Amino acid sequence: MKNKVFFLISGILLPMFIAAGYCSAQTADSSIATQFIMLNDQGKYTEAAKLMSPSFLEMVTPGNLEKIWYYHVKPQGGFHEVVSVREMQQGKIYAVFPTCRFDKADVTFAFAFDDNHQIAGFHVDTVTPQTNAEAAPKAVYHPSGNTAEDSQKHN
Repeated sequence: MKNKVFFLISGILLPMFIAAGYCSAQTADSSIATQFIMLNDQGKYTEAAKLMSPSFLEMVTPGNLEKIWYYHVKPQGGFHEVVSVREMQQGKIYAVFPTCRFDKADVTFAFAFDDNHQIAGFHVDTVTPQTNAEAAPKAVYHPSGNTAEDSQKHN
């Protein structure tokens, strides 16, 4: 009987504990960052903006999100998955750095979160082209919404 109980504990409960530990390893902020990336990839900029803090929304509108995504991320192709997530905390600021696999590159984003688990800042940190893909042309985003190339066309 003892062997059956041990088998039950090790065969059923142990995998449940391991799964529970694995699921809780991802923080609320890293889940929000992933959701934000997926919404932007789907073109749902207004929905993505709902994850941002009011102070960040004063600086970055859903229209700005669309431009940022279009110039910095869209050239990398379609989103596939989050490959890894680094997290760190400094004082009250919590930062999340998800690296995502796209068709042509791995893109690492940087997110800052406030105390309410809202995005207080975000940017594209690094773009690492896949070895078999061409590097996408770099575009510089200006707060006016134009790229450096667009600015030169208008001069």
